Amino acid sequence: MTDESKLNKAMGCIALIQRPVTAQDNDILRELYCACRDDEAANSGMPAEMVKTFLEQQFALQQKHYYQVYDPAGFKVLEYQGRVIGRLYSESKGKDIRLIDISLFREYRNLGIGTFLIKQLQERAMHNQSTLSLHVHSCSPALKLYLTLGFNKIEMKNEYLYMQYGN
Repeated sequence: MTDESKLNKAMGCIALIQRPVTAQDNDILRELYCACRDDEAANSGMPAEMVKTFLEQQFALQQKHYYQVYDPAGFKVLEYQGRVIGRLYSESKGKDIRLIDISLFREYRNLGIGTFLIKQLQERAMHNQSTLSLHVHSCSPALKLYLTLGFNKIEMKNEYLYMQYGN
């Protein structure tokens, strides 16, 4: 992909549609979940069919957990030019906005879309005089992005770091 086409895709953030998740999105969200874990799964040593089954089970468990713990009003499907390209899950509770998950299909990663979405949440947090918080695995490549965007390390629990932006 040329730098110009990357720029065009990143500039498309302006045309990025965030719509509520519906039951009809389950298949594409499962596909997205599995696609975001392809590299990990490939290194597991398990046969491909076993990996597929395992990831589908993990998706179902994650969805169940998210719907039990968080308000799904903040669960959004991301669309660009009529195609689902990812998801953004967040929750507003009191004076905190929790970033639960940002997932993008591979061809839409590293184009600035995640940064764009986080900056939108940061602006909303500042406007509402709220914090923006998240948990991230201590080895996640996203940690560097969060630090660059001004998140502060608050607490380490097990292998996860609790981070906060604002107030």
